[in-house]
Amino acid sequence: HSHESSLRIAVFLSFKQLANHMPKDQLLQHESMLTECLRSPEGYVRELALKIIRCFGSDTIQRCVDLLLSCLNDQEPFVRNQAVKALSELVTEESTRH
Repeated sequence: HSHESSLRIAVFLSFKQLANHMPKDQLLQHESMLTECLRSPEGYVRELALKIIRCFGSDTIQRCVDLLLSCLNDQEPFVRNQAVKALSELVTEESTRH
């Protein structure tokens, strides 16, 4: 289990670092993969996808908003928590614009 957790952390940190340097076409390609991950039967895969979507920023969150809203009803509480965090970033960003 700890090896699996370490792997998840490594994947997350890799995407987090890449997100700031990725060209838009690559970002969109990864978004597509991440939205597929949100449909995974494994809760930890859905959670990791949500964390990475947050790293990609508000444009990605906005494009994935329907899927994120559906994650609010996920059976796994940690998935719901990540969905709330992602969606709240949109609200926070919107309130700082006004």
